[in-house]
Amino acid sequence: MMPQDHKPAPLMLLMLAALASPACLRHTEPAKFYQLQPLVTSPQTPANLRPAVVGVGPIKLASYLNRPQIVVAEGRNRLQLDEFQRWSEPLQENLTRVLAENLAHLHPADHFIIYPWHRSDGPELQLEARIDRFHTDGSGTSVLDVAWSISKGDTTVYRKRSNYQARAQAGDTESLVSAQSQLLAAFAREVSNALETLRRI
Repeated sequence: MMPQDHKPAPLMLLMLAALASPACLRHTEPAKFYQLQPLVTSPQTPANLRPAVVGVGPIKLASYLNRPQIVVAEGRNRLQLDEFQRWSEPLQENLTRVLAENLAHLHPADHFIIYPWHRSDGPELQLEARIDRFHTDGSGTSVLDVAWSISKGDTTVYRKRSNYQARAQAGDTESLVSAQSQLLAAFAREVSNALETLRRI
């Protein structure tokens, strides 16, 4: 008998077509990981201030930010999460640590400790914050909306809501994260000024 030609089964053809599609090819790309970065300017030394222990935290994030993917707003009511553009560590940890580094940079004589701390290390002043918005929109505008307070012991001595904006290159995650680092630096400067004012009263 003559051998019959072996034709690919229809299911095999469909699988080959799927593997060749752009969507499947994208899944072979490696994910990229990013971190917020601290200030790089020269340290400041406020004059005539006794060194203090300042607690940073807890810093709470809105639930939509509490995820490994970097969030980009595609419209007024729609957010995009890219599986291939991610934070290298939990955003809350990265943000809190960089905020503390920025404050230490602005007040090098002070000692900044990150929440939670040991009871015996209780700070003289404590910064608490709730981050309600921290993302970039499709046009490249990065925003930080934060409600924050400073307490001394069990008493809140300062309370404020602050809003900041910075420009990033739309569609460029490196630029987006850099802009968010700038926003965090701007927040640290405002907190630094408030801490200095409170300690002069």
